[in-house]
Amino acid sequence: MNILSIDSSKEGKFSIAILKNGSICFSKTVEARLSEKLFHVLNPLREEILTEINILAINTGPGSYTGVRAGIAVLNGMSIGARKQLIGFDAFTVLLSKFRRDYCSFTTNDQEIAVLLKGYNDSFFYLQKFEKNSKKKTNPTRISVEFLTDLKGCTIISDTAGYGYVYETSAEDISLLASDPEACRGADYLTSPLYVQV
Repeated sequence: MNILSIDSSKEGKFSIAILKNGSICFSKTVEARLSEKLFHVLNPLREEILTEINILAINTGPGSYTGVRAGIAVLNGMSIGARKQLIGFDAFTVLLSKFRRDYCSFTTNDQEIAVLLKGYNDSFFYLQKFEKNSKKKTNPTRISVEFLTDLKGCTIISDTAGYGYVYETSAEDISLLASDPEACRGADYLTSPLYVQV
């Protein structure tokens, strides 16, 4: 299984990765908006994408409003034009998956895992809680910074320094997640941006 992934959920940058036969063979992070540089990065890969890639995968957010939507639109077009399967994973699942890969034998007395993603300003986070076995426990929501103390008793994983286990995800993480048949069972095949309600 060969997978092309894009993560355009970060403000001002995006990443692309290709996984072939279980290993990352191409990975690039570009410090620019997706609309400015994506096709410069994809153009040299177009023959490989058309002939060797089976699956396209994307981070559906939450994240950069324009970046997430532009990435989904590009991969939707490629999926239709090249007749490739497209799957999407929300940013919470991608971050939790990366944590699980790094701490595969992680044990805790905490009953819940809280995944925090920084909002577009410093006043709130996006939050989703998971059970210890990574099963989703709550729907994604927004939480004000002052309510983070309510997460006592949770193992916290975040994308922001100072809040629990800190990780930054990329397209590599999406490719690795998309290569896991178990993870794909819960993936979004009708790929659309994740909207988190207030």
